[in-house]
Amino acid sequence: MRRLLLLPLVLLLGCGDLSSSTGELGRIDYTLHSDFLVDGSALVGTPILTGHPQRIDLDLTDAGERASDSTLELVHSATPSAGVSIEGSATSGDPGSISITVITPGEYVVESVLDGEVFDRITLLFDAPASLDVLPWIRPPNADDFTEASGSPIAVAEGAQAAFVPIPINAGGDRIAGDFVPGLTADPEWAVVRGVNVLGIYEQNVVVARSPSSVYFIEPGAVAITLSDDANGVSADVFFEVAPVVVP
Repeated sequence: MRRLLLLPLVLLLGCGDLSSSTGELGRIDYTLHSDFLVDGSALVGTPILTGHPQRIDLDLTDAGERASDSTLELVHSATPSAGVSIEGSATSGDPGSISITVITPGEYVVESVLDGEVFDRITLLFDAPASLDVLPWIRPPNADDFTEASGSPIAVAEGAQAAFVPIPINAGGDRIAGDFVPGLTADPEWAVVRGVNVLGIYEQNVVVARSPSSVYFIEPGAVAITLSDDANGVSADVFFEVAPVVVP
């Protein structure tokens, strides 16, 4: 069951990285996705981002399947509980996932309880970023693909699209696992327009997502894009030099 569930998850998420560990009682695999690569594959011991909801997918091990019933109505809690929000989402026979938000860095024991008894538990480490790294991707006007950009300022053409992967870094210089939606501002504001991601177009409506963050450059000149994690008070700037459209 674990392998069958994990493969569709990876395909759905595309890329990034998965951090996974089995609970102390050996009944649940806990898996966290990040949009960027994280050092190591184990969830236990990997710092997880504070201040934002983090979805952790749950998957029963063989031992967990033997120990559970068909309803699997798990109740989740965290210790210490101060400054922690935790909710579970499950369907019949499937443990689903938990969404956990932690405000204060530190270790937290997450317990999954079934019928009044601890079904499994895991100790998770949460940390706050000291800085942000930003990975910019650029799609030239009318191009099909994005390419990774480097340097500063980044040279782009008017009409290009830029998308960003913000990577939280802790005080020790390590990447912090987990995902969040960054704030985004531009200087000057009138030099860009925000992008939206079209997920589906139908006769009744258009379905869009405003995350991940992207912009289109509509005016030539110097442009600074600021990505921010407002909950943790850190930000990073990416600088661009936008070349004007050349009319033949």
